[in-house]
Amino acid sequence: MNSKADSALTAIPTPADRDTWYKLLMAYKAAGGDQDTADQWSQRGEGYDPRSFRDTWRSIKTDGGITEASLYGTARENGWTWTDTDRPERPARKRSTARRSTVAQQKPQPEGAITPAHAAGIQDQITAAAADRAAALPYWKSRGLSEDTADRFNIGYMEHYRGAGTDEARLIIPYPGAESPFYVARRLSAAGDKDGKKYLYPPKATAGEKPVFNAPALTGGAESVFITEGQIDAITLEQMGGAAVGSNEARQITDAISRHGTTAKRFFIVPDADETGDSKARKMLEALTAAGLEAYIYPLPAGIHDSNDFLIEDGAGLYDWIREAEVYADKIKAETATEYEKTSGAGRMAGLFAYIKDSESRPVISTGYPTLDLELGDGGVIPGGLFAGLYTIGAISSLGKTTFVMQMADSIAASGRDVLIIALEMAAFELMAKSISRITTETAGRDSDRKTVQGILQGTRWKHYSPEERQTIDRAAAIYAELAKHIFIVEGIGTIGAAEVREAVKKHCKIRGAAPVVIVDYLQILAPADPRATDKANTDAAVLEMKRISRDYNTPVICISSFNRSNYRERVSMEALKESGAIEYSSDVVIGLQLEGTGGKDFDVDKAKAANPRKIEAVLLKNRNAPTGKVIPFEYEPRFNLFRDVRNGHRVTPEDAAAPARSGNIADYLK
Repeated sequence: MNSKADSALTAIPTPADRDTWYKLLMAYKAAGGDQDTADQWSQRGEGYDPRSFRDTWRSIKTDGGITEASLYGTARENGWTWTDTDRPERPARKRSTARRSTVAQQKPQPEGAITPAHAAGIQDQITAAAADRAAALPYWKSRGLSEDTADRFNIGYMEHYRGAGTDEARLIIPYPGAESPFYVARRLSAAGDKDGKKYLYPPKATAGEKPVFNAPALTGGAESVFITEGQIDAITLEQMGGAAVGSNEARQITDAISRHGTTAKRFFIVPDADETGDSKARKMLEALTAAGLEAYIYPLPAGIHDSNDFLIEDGAGLYDWIREAEVYADKIKAETATEYEKTSGAGRMAGLFAYIKDSESRPVISTGYPTLDLELGDGGVIPGGLFAGLYTIGAISSLGKTTFVMQMADSIAASGRDVLIIALEMAAFELMAKSISRITTETAGRDSDRKTVQGILQGTRWKHYSPEERQTIDRAAAIYAELAKHIFIVEGIGTIGAAEVREAVKKHCKIRGAAPVVIVDYLQILAPADPRATDKANTDAAVLEMKRISRDYNTPVICISSFNRSNYRERVSMEALKESGAIEYSSDVVIGLQLEGTGGKDFDVDKAKAANPRKIEAVLLKNRNAPTGKVIPFEYEPRFNLFRDVRNGHRVTPEDAAAPARSGNIADYLK
């Protein structure tokens, strides 16, 4: 029996890790401990098995390499102290459940906390390791580091460093200026993590926050401080005359500066040349910049992994690289200032006139509705039509908003401009059939020969068609086939969000060489950017992204939007647009479609919908380039997907698209 060993063991919480438990038993037995006390201590842990304990205890040899020093060191890390007068009473033998309750009653140490006793233990290890420094020098010098540098940083060595399941030679690197003694035990071998972790930290400090390595460099008078990922890299730069700290966490650095200040005016982040180096450096840069610190990512030359490799390969080059950091910072600052100057009004003048010149080759795009074009251009004062910007067109259900926009798309395509349709509600074949149905109003010799969407899509009807009806469809299809060379349809229900719209536009530009007019049908069923957010938040985000797309690609983006049900009998307004906040503020033009007479005392929505043709009004709710509130009348034939501009006629295909073919060639229809 050894009362000191008993006291130390009982002060240590029984570990769940079997390897750590076994090593503590070895240390306790080496200290002269007895089986009963070891058994009672083991019962505190989870998964205790009496037979397994007895077999394990019998197998332990007191000359197994683990000494009593490990027991006392671990006990001190847990706040244990000892004097010769201490004689703890041995607890009564109880079942395992009672042992667990005893553990629960002990005062727990905060995770990562370093008590005074624990700090003393860490300092003891640092001192002991430093005494064996000579054994570390062969490895140290192989890294290009000098004996003077080893002395300066109090480098130590342990031939048998035990921790995290390892028992191997390790370099002990203390943290200079740490508020409490701290070190890292660095593996000397080049083996991967499967053979043990490369870096080990003092017990109990592993879960807590590690300090900045070489924190005195922050307050040592240097105006420039390098930030490396590893301790040896920081030591390397210090040996070559730089001031350097080691840290992967910006918060460690900003916290240290907050507590103690810094003499540094700028920081140079030196990333390792590996798959994570760049991302770590960017996060560090963002955090330091956000904290108001001047910081730069300072890359190593190509082919160099880290600062220490640079020293080994080209020490003179590393020396020059350190001293060129200031020149690099001045260059980056000058380039940043120049770029910022370009954002001033004066800096943008050349771009303004280039934009004006370029606009000569970008004519305003006609909607195909002459009156709408005029009103979009301030009644003719400004050339009317579509400019680059965000257009939102809303209406109640079944009022023809998709038809209205698709007719516009056909007219744009007929002029030779590409149109990209994001079809979220209707299938591509339905949209194509709508267009062909509309064009039959031009190619039919008789009204009875015109065809609806179903009359085109249902093949069973075709055997009943007369030659004239077939010819009507064939001519309409031929005309559509020609203009549809400029129509591209992307289908998707629930799978396409704002990001996918941008990708589709980007792909189109890459393949076709120019930005298309973009149509989204319709806004509220774009896939949400954040499924957990509200409908309003997701709609607002989608609207803002559509606006960005119109700006980034300098093209019109037309979004179809639904109306709230409460507005079915009310005149159109901004409030009628579902989730209207972002639509109102971000759209350049907002057009609301309504039945003629909507909002009147005797208005009957069902009767108005039943009329043929329906009387529809397009109301300009917002127009950045012209007055708002203008009302443009249309006649709408739902069966044949046709809108007519009441005041100025209509053109849904090139001028004489209805002319009979002279040679059977499709091109003849478009002459």
